[in-house]
Amino acid sequence: MALQEWNIEEIEPKILQYYEQMMRRFIQDRELVPEDQFVEVRYENLVSRPIEEIARVYDVLGLGGWENAAPKIAEYAARHARHAKNKFTLNEADDARVREHWGFSLAHWGYARPHNAPT
Repeated sequence: MALQEWNIEEIEPKILQYYEQMMRRFIQDRELVPEDQFVEVRYENLVSRPIEEIARVYDVLGLGGWENAAPKIAEYAARHARHAKNKFTLNEADDARVREHWGFSLAHWGYARPHNAPT
């Protein structure tokens, strides 16, 4: 989404650059955010056990109202339990570019090479 015209050839390099800058700064400054005001959620955990993971977020952040929210969240999770995720396969060149720019981020959060990525 953009408010102006983009040169299509500039989009991919800009995405790689901006994410890299943003994540490097986030990792650098993460410790400045108080523990009770920040919680990290792994996508895999949210998908595999959504209720427990959202309950953990409520707990870490000290949010009230879990008793009221839990049934609605459980209903939503049940409605979307069969959701089919998109599957993507990177070609070798794209995989190399992503790892060049974002490899530090993948390593920081302990993400391994996807099973369908080129070797």
